[in-house]
Amino acid sequence: MSIVKKIFGNTIIKNLSYLVTGTALAQVLIILFQLILRRIYTPADFGAFAVYMSIIGIIAVIASLRYEQTIILPADDNKAYNLLYLSFGIGLIVSVLTAILLFVFKQPIMQLINFPEKYSYWLAFVPLSLLLLTIY
Repeated sequence: MSIVKKIFGNTIIKNLSYLVTGTALAQVLIILFQLILRRIYTPADFGAFAVYMSIIGIIAVIASLRYEQTIILPADDNKAYNLLYLSFGIGLIVSVLTAILLFVFKQPIMQLINFPEKYSYWLAFVPLSLLLLTIY
């Protein structure tokens, strides 16, 4: 008993056990939600959602120009805030440009990526999703 107490009394082991437990619970929740979602949505819905998330993922890398990684670097808080605002501003500009491009070239973009017409309304959410992802 004292060996177990000694092992789990160690701060590193204790914190590691919290991390492992949290990760395991998160994975179990994902599996449980997948079982529910698979009964509600069709494979075509999941495919369209995968395309949607791929579009957002690709554009999001460009959207903030990776300035979010530089926010923690400066020792001065004012410089960090300036980088934060710059990242938000770039994200907003790219989101607005994306909205304009999707509004003007919606049909050619849908044909280019072979996006089903049934899910065309999802493309209206790309700029908002992009903005929220860059803010995150």
